[in-house]
Amino acid sequence: MSGEKKSLSDTKWKRHSNRQQRDMTYQGVIGEWAFYDLPAELSALLYIGQWLHIGKETTFRHGGYRITAGL
Repeated sequence: MSGEKKSLSDTKWKRHSNRQQRDMTYQGVIGEWAFYDLPAELSALLYIGQWLHIGKETTFRHGGYRITAGL
């Protein structure tokens, strides 16, 4: 049976942009999200995605995730 289990929390942080000469506010989520019995194609894409870090603000190490073995 497929399903999911998540433990996520909202977070906000600021950084100062020297180029724009102002503080920049960002928000996102931190936590764990477990998926069970995903289709093989989706599992493969998620696995590859952990190495690509495609998304907004990835140059600041945001948007990354890590795949771990199920328990």
